[in-house]
Amino acid sequence: MHKALSFLANHWYVPLVFVGSIVLFMLTAGRKANPVKTAQRELRVIKAGAEASKARAELGSVKAIEIVESKYRRDLAALEGEQAAAADLLRGDPAALARFIVRGKS
Repeated sequence: MHKALSFLANHWYVPLVFVGSIVLFMLTAGRKANPVKTAQRELRVIKAGAEASKARAELGSVKAIEIVESKYRRDLAALEGEQAAAADLLRGDPAALARFIVRGKS
């Protein structure tokens, strides 16, 4: 018993690191969202918005909305209820509509 207490007094950081690593693992293991996947999804959202903004600048708003709707036709058709109503509100802004659709399908 004396050796165990002596070891603990001299190397107190060993059990602290062990307990700390267990606590850290318990806190992070329960995460449902993977940070890498979240970042990839947000990059796709940004890219879709940038492409729609570029089309709007080059072709005008009406043509850009048509391009976004044709590109994401299947995803737009799959929207239901509140999401469909929100998409209808965003039809005037092609970049916002593209970001909304990409964020919803990911």
